[in-house]
Amino acid sequence: MSPGLLAGDAMYQSNKGMINNYLSNDKKYRPEVTAALMGNIDVETGGSFDYLQEQSGGGPGKGLFQLEGSKKESYNNYLNDNGFEDSPRAQLDYMHETIYGDLQDEIGRGNAAKLRKIFETGNVEEVTKAFEEIWERPGIPHSDRRLASAKSFINES
Repeated sequence: MSPGLLAGDAMYQSNKGMINNYLSNDKKYRPEVTAALMGNIDVETGGSFDYLQEQSGGGPGKGLFQLEGSKKESYNNYLNDNGFEDSPRAQLDYMHETIYGDLQDEIGRGNAAKLRKIFETGNVEEVTKAFEEIWERPGIPHSDRRLASAKSFINES
């Protein structure tokens, strides 16, 4: 979590609630998918759910998905090409576009197809693991934390 940010803070609740609602209501993801994505975002942002979150330890990652390297470059191109500003919704829409839209080449069309299938049929454990391994590809996975968080979100619904 960011310094000074407590789980009960309004900003934390606002970020978390907005992201959860956007995934569930706007993107219409199944509860298992929303929970899996929330669990991954929770770990990636250190629990802040802040779209401006910088990587712990000063690494290059930033945002809900700690984008870096070619994904960060692709995201910046996505913003510029569409006239968007960086925001939680832009980051979530970018992720969605790499799985369902015109940006599937960013993760590989075969990987996008695998994620679409698991998003359609998988349980929370399967979706959490697939998103971590195929989309996030973290240096230090913290898979147990991702799954515990995802399960807490599925239990909230």
